[in-house]
Amino acid sequence: MARAVVRDASPAGDRPDTFELPDLSDRITVRELIRLCVREEAARRGAHRPAAPHGPARPDPVEAAERAFRRNGFVLLVGDRQVEDLDGTVDLTGAPRSPSSGSSSWPEGEDAPGRAALPGDR
Repeated sequence: MARAVVRDASPAGDRPDTFELPDLSDRITVRELIRLCVREEAARRGAHRPAAPHGPARPDPVEAAERAFRRNGFVLLVGDRQVEDLDGTVDLTGAPRSPSSGSSSWPEGEDAPGRAALPGDR
């Protein structure tokens, strides 16, 4: 089983919120990773989607995140690359890859394979 370390950061340089998604398949789709991140963030914030007896129903947060991802409302970085396809797969095994600097190891504090950064709502 693999895990993903998620850093929810903004371009403004705010201190990122970090959490872990444990016990994942070694390979996961971007869509599934986003779904798990949204649900984990909602659980961490104690958020729930109350029924709206009057007026329009609130959009599903997972669907809203997928729409935002498709229109570049946030980026998803895995290791040193940006993933752009909801149906693409991410390898969370942490198999050795060289970062773009050409070094054979990942510098402390930088994203490495098996780590995903998913900036939050904007």
